[in-house]
Amino acid sequence: MCGIVGYVGYRAAFPLITEGLTRLEYRGYDSAGVAVLADDKLLVRWTVGRVQNLLSGNGAQALPGHVGIGHTRWATHGKPSVKNAHPQVDCTGSIAVVHNGIIENHKELRDRLASRGHVFRSETDTEVVAHLVEDHLGGDLEDTIRKVMEVLRGDYALGILSEHAPNSLAAARSGNPPLLIGIGEGEHFLSSDILSVAPYTQTILPLEEGELAVLTRDGAEIVSARGGGPARRTPVRVAWSPDEVKLAGHSHFMHKEIHEQPSAIQRTLRHRISVETAEVHLEGLSLTGRQLRDVHRMALVACGTSYHAGLIGRWFFESLARIPVDVDVSSEFRQRDLLLGPQDLCVFISQSGETADTLGALRAAKAGGATALAVCNVPDSSLTRQADGVVLTSTGPEIGVASTKSFTAQIVALFLMALQAGRARGLVTADQARSLLKNLVGLPAQMEELLQEEERIAGLAAVFHWCRDFFFLGRGLYYPVALEGALKLKEIAYVRAEAFPAGEMKHGPLALVDRTTTTVVIAPAGRMHSKMVSTIEEVKAREGNVIALCTKGDEATLPLVDRSLPLPSTSDYLMPCLVAIPLQLFAYHMAVLRGCDVDRPRNLAKSVTVD
Repeated sequence: MCGIVGYVGYRAAFPLITEGLTRLEYRGYDSAGVAVLADDKLLVRWTVGRVQNLLSGNGAQALPGHVGIGHTRWATHGKPSVKNAHPQVDCTGSIAVVHNGIIENHKELRDRLASRGHVFRSETDTEVVAHLVEDHLGGDLEDTIRKVMEVLRGDYALGILSEHAPNSLAAARSGNPPLLIGIGEGEHFLSSDILSVAPYTQTILPLEEGELAVLTRDGAEIVSARGGGPARRTPVRVAWSPDEVKLAGHSHFMHKEIHEQPSAIQRTLRHRISVETAEVHLEGLSLTGRQLRDVHRMALVACGTSYHAGLIGRWFFESLARIPVDVDVSSEFRQRDLLLGPQDLCVFISQSGETADTLGALRAAKAGGATALAVCNVPDSSLTRQADGVVLTSTGPEIGVASTKSFTAQIVALFLMALQAGRARGLVTADQARSLLKNLVGLPAQMEELLQEEERIAGLAAVFHWCRDFFFLGRGLYYPVALEGALKLKEIAYVRAEAFPAGEMKHGPLALVDRTTTTVVIAPAGRMHSKMVSTIEEVKAREGNVIALCTKGDEATLPLVDRSLPLPSTSDYLMPCLVAIPLQLFAYHMAVLRGCDVDRPRNLAKSVTVD
């Protein structure tokens, strides 16, 4: 989950690397460091905390040099400290290594190297790599890295500098952690994420499993760690503008990304639907109408926020396409004795496309004979490259750790998939599809309408920010949205929040309700509305505070609750996208009022690339 940035070229490396690391702090922000080669000497600077600390304090002038690597850390082995910060160096101080992932046999290697006289300074698994490079020096850099990879076990992405190859930057990848080479003119970049180098290039070559690369100003040679000639691949163009990684007047990226949801939905719909013909066309889905008709059952698999989108997707596929659906957390799915076959369809949902558990689950599904599709926001991510078909959400980069616009875009993508399957299976008529697509086309405007309520939502946060215990309640499609609302409050405001199906309150959780608790009830108009009103009455009878999200003009709900937020009317299928916005804004303003770091919540990172 750590962030890596590397550079070799004609620019000053240090400012470029620190700028890139700042964009990657969503991947970890416990400590940071940069190493550069200047006049064939390795210079290293470390800090605890944010990347900005590398640029302030005594001796904080930029390090000279045009070749360098940097790292922002999410701690796994060893607490955040200067000695555990990357880059890690060897005994001579002439080799520097940055690392994302886990070296599984680091203890065995450490003992072996220590017996050979190597002295270790850190608690990290990464340091063994620097000493291994030192131990295997003798040939060229490529040959040395290949020998090191032969003895490493685990999932890792590595960037390596050595005084013995002063005009080069080496990289290696094994397993899940992503590593990209950015291609420029007279310069090359290394990164965990294209976001870090977006102002300089959008042309990339992803390193594949078991590959290593040596970058110079003039080129990047990629080879297999197992030998053979250079890899031949066409570079990929990522169409993300440098402006998309700027705050653009917002106080936080999360705030910006909440407000980008209408345009994100518009992009996700573009060229994919026709209201006139009532058709959905998802380029990249790779399934024919006959294959959709033959699907026996489905599994929707994801982690965190994407898992909540999957829970909503289950309702879509079961209702519109009459396909039985299981929804699994990725880490649990891959541990099961899976009963899969060629008529089973598994859909893997991920914002980054680099989540280790989701990638492992996809590989398990394919090994079981199922068709594996991806719903993802990042073109040419590991998930999209390994899946049999892909539906891209097209939201643009999401930098805030707490996912917002990806959640609603994933819901829309799953809805489109289910509607296409329903049409192919003859279960949704043209008139029904046309009506649903009209609602979908109007969704961005309704989202804009809700965003205009931000001041009112901020006022609610001001009233309730003292509260330490929240319950979120929903039924049917709205239970997963309740789970997401609770998760957002936990993630960024550090408030205890639990979500329940509303019908379960009387089976235990109601015992916790009193005047110190606040219950957020999701109760739009619809067939379950009367039951939600009964639940509100149960909570109020125990003196609990209630905030209701209900349809405008709801005469039954408004007299019962302490506060309310009005929702526009739309199809039940699409209402989760509207409900999500006030829940996201409520969590955001709660976090701001509580003085929390909204974009970088403690102990969390956005892209979980280790098991």
